[in-house]
Amino acid sequence: MENNHQDDLLVAQFFLENRQEIEDNGFSEQLMRKIPNRHVVQNRIWRWICSVIGVAFFLIIDGVDSLRQVLGNIMGDAIGMIASVNVTWATPLLVIVAVTTILMVIGFNSLFSED
Repeated sequence: MENNHQDDLLVAQFFLENRQEIEDNGFSEQLMRKIPNRHVVQNRIWRWICSVIGVAFFLIIDGVDSLRQVLGNIMGDAIGMIASVNVTWATPLLVIVAVTTILMVIGFNSLFSED
């Protein structure tokens, strides 16, 4: 394992010492300025086409009603889960201790914050 690390260091050192700059007379910058423009325009057109098709499909299959039903089911499940929690173990003393502890932590954090 150590030998592989040593080899990697030697290879990196070799490439640092033997780095050669090839003059391109601004060719790379010209190329990079020309290439993205065409692709950016094509990407925007493709994005708009896909977005319009997606919205149209969503409206055609009555996605608003389906979305409303799904969100209603999720909310109903969440409310049912909260309502089914067994809190018989929570005595008034335990609730007072928990609230006092939380308030003390909040107070401590607000007093000693670096803001």
